[in-house]
Amino acid sequence: MIVLAIDPGPKKSGFIFWDTEKEITGAMGEYTNEQMRNLIYKSSTYNIIVIEDIVMLGQTFVGKEVFNTAKWAGRFWEIADNAKTPVHWINRRQVKLNLCETNRAKDKNIRAALIERFGKPGTKKEPGRLYGVSGHIWSALALAVTYADLNKLSPIKSQMLTQQDLPI
Repeated sequence: MIVLAIDPGPKKSGFIFWDTEKEITGAMGEYTNEQMRNLIYKSSTYNIIVIEDIVMLGQTFVGKEVFNTAKWAGRFWEIADNAKTPVHWINRRQVKLNLCETNRAKDKNIRAALIERFGKPGTKKEPGRLYGVSGHIWSALALAVTYADLNKLSPIKSQMLTQQDLPI
């Protein structure tokens, strides 16, 4: 199964295509939200979209960026829904518990858990399985892996989208 995982942001969003059967990455990057909408709309090489769900963890006040991020996540969902593509929402707490077994994990702990599981990203000369993963793409990868883990996915054959195939 090919998962398109999206870490939405107020202006840009990180994404990754993840093959749950082979546990390898496909195309990945950080796009403006308009580019992300086009990617969702124009690409059909994934079976499901996983989007980070925004949860207010006891915060009494959140800024404009959080609300803008939530609006963009909803717009991504709408495009997928119109295309009859299943969307699954995973919140940060689920990622922390799945990958680090604690709700107190930070981004660095999540990244370390992914590296421990799949190996170091490597270098251009000696790329690892996670070569190219950086910034918000780590969060998108964590979403994809958590989705696969929580759903114990059985393989569904689909073609992996590569960086050269991106419609943007």
